[in-house]
Amino acid sequence: MYRKTKLSEEELQEIRENLRTKGVIKRRMNPKGMTLEEMFGTYDALSHEWREGLFSQEFRSFANMADDKKKWILLDGPIDYSWVENLNSILDDNRKMGLPNGEQIKMSQGMCILLETDNMKNATPATVSRCGLIYLHRSETSEPKAIFNQWLRNLPPNLQEYQSELEHTANFLMVEAIAVFKAEKKASKLVFGAVDLHWLMQSFVRLLTTLVFDYFLEFEKSNAMNMATQNPFEFGKSLHNLTLGNAWAETKADPNMTMLAAQTSDAPGSQPAS
Repeated sequence: MYRKTKLSEEELQEIRENLRTKGVIKRRMNPKGMTLEEMFGTYDALSHEWREGLFSQEFRSFANMADDKKKWILLDGPIDYSWVENLNSILDDNRKMGLPNGEQIKMSQGMCILLETDNMKNATPATVSRCGLIYLHRSETSEPKAIFNQWLRNLPPNLQEYQSELEHTANFLMVEAIAVFKAEKKASKLVFGAVDLHWLMQSFVRLLTTLVFDYFLEFEKSNAMNMATQNPFEFGKSLHNLTLGNAWAETKADPNMTMLAAQTSDAPGSQPAS
């Protein structure tokens, strides 16, 4: 059963203003993309060596900050009891994280742990009882214009002068396209009935990315020449992964870009790698 918040509209507005004024520092990670040792750290009982994990490192860093900014650790991925049970001590009233080496780190006043997932199938009652639940349906929260605006804000500086033109053109095209989509969906004429506006807009912005991809490459090249002189492979990998973080991007480095980086580093006037 879900309960509405008891906060008044004035109190909610005050919270929004505080977030805008003080600012928010956010760290996002996917718990399912790493092992428990990589996430929470490991302790060797024989050598007494402690190796920091990604979550424990960010947690410690936020706990030691003394400013007024909000600090959010966002765990974005499927909830699994194998890792979420390790957060029970943090989610309790004492708000402390116990590490395998016996150390305890207390959350600071502005810290917050956010768990973002698409389902609660593997969440245990112990975890659910410690968290506040917010259900957001993507058809209600991911408006087509909001998805496009997010893509527009992530354009590189060399595309900023065309931002207004891109927005006007997209507004003209998408109004008609969305109207056709809604009419077809209402008449049950879609080939794939599960397709919604969220999928439509995500496909649209990905298509736009492919059309202006040369601008992303140009901007990345201008910022990565120093990287090329130090590590040509990293330069090629960086160029190849330029897709605004979309999951369909390959993580393999482009050999052509790596060769280009190597040639750039050998060009006359380039600084030798240290």
